Parts: sequence; C-alpha cells; structure tokens
Amino acid sequence: MRQSTAIVKAKSGRKASIRVVVADDHPLIRAGLQSSLTSETDLRVVGEAASGEEAQRVCEAHQPDVLLLDLRMPGSPALETLAYLRQHSPHTRVLMLTAFDDEAHVRGLVEAGVAGYMLKEEAPVTVSEAIRAVMQGCIWFSQSVAQMLAQPTESDPLTQREKEVLRLLVHGGTNRKIAEELCVAEITVRFHLRNIYNKIDVGSRAQAVRWAMQHGLGE
Repeated sequence: MRQSTAIVKAKSGRKASIRVVVADDHPLIRAGLQSSLTSETDLRVVGEAASGEEAQRVCEAHQPDVLLLDLRMPGSPALETLAYLRQHSPHTRVLMLTAFDDEAHVRGLVEAGVAGYMLKEEAPVTVSEAIRAVMQGCIWFSQSVAQMLAQPTESDPLTQREKEVLRLLVHGGTNRKIAEELCVAEITVRFHLRNIYNKIDVGSRAQAVRWAMQHGLGE
C-alpha cells in the first residue's frame, strides 16, 4: 500500500507543494511533525490545530490538500470533523495519525472515508510517504491496521478492500482499471475477485455485480 508519487507540476513549471494541516492536541507532536514535514521540499505545513473545532476552522480557511488528524482531541470528534470537511473543504484528504488502533474506531473511520490510518509509531519519513500516497489517490494504512482490516467480521464476510473491488466492479471497472484505482497490481485484483467469488458463492463477474447491488455496494 505504500506508494511513491510523481511530483505534480505547477503552471510555472516548479514543483507544487502538498499543503498540509497538522491537528494534534500535543504541542511537542505538532512541532515534531512541522519540523519533519517542512524538511521535505514537496511538503508544506500551512496550519496547525489543537482541537476538533480548530481543525475545522483551519481547514476551511486554508483548504489544505491533506489533514493529519489525531483521533482523540478536545472538542469535536473525528467523525464530525470529516463530515464538516465534506461541506467546507471537500478536496482535503484526511489521514488519521493516532496512537489508537482499536477495531471499532478504525473500521468506523475507514467507512466514513478517511484516506488512511497511521499509527504514531511510524517513522517521520513514512508519514511523508503516506501523505504523498494519498495525494496520488491511494489509501494508506499502517501494517497492523491493514492486517486488521483484512480480517472479515462475523456479520460481514468481505474485507474493506474486497468491498472496494466490488464497488469498482459494479461501475464497470476492468481488472486493470481497478488495479490502477486501488494502486495495486492486476494479479492482486484477480486474487481479491477469487476470494470474493468464494465468499459470496458466485461464479462470474455478472453474478458478483448482482450480489453487490443487492447488498448496497453499488452506490
């Protein structure tokens, strides 16, 4: 899931900076992130926040490309901030950066549309890689989070990634197109499709699409 990204060219021909807001209620963490991110030539911190409401205000004012958002801060919870940004800064990608990896929070935020979920144990260079990856349209998870999401729940036979594959399948995606959309290899898409067919007991793409539509995965 970790992807490098090609630098987008600005109209002037210079490399365009990825504009980042850092939201964390610990000043030392904000300072450390500010230092590590601004040392990268293609990243620029345009604002900081210490609460949910402040994160909302700063993002609305600066319209950043990426918001690094801690899970537990004073004020509005993360889900409310996500909902606010959909209205007031819709192009901003939200990358969770937190110490908490309990399954309920992770799955809830992924379902809500975060661009990634990182743990604070990651090295600073990995945070920079993740920011570039989500700007390229990829979804980025820390390894332990990815492993958690790969496990189906008792009430839901499909993993989050398998649902993503099915949604793209419903919209007419070929294996190649799905691979490009998810930033994976085509062989990985074929692997997911084989698992999906087995789990939902179908034998073709058409049957899988029908099943997905019946289970609300075609939106």
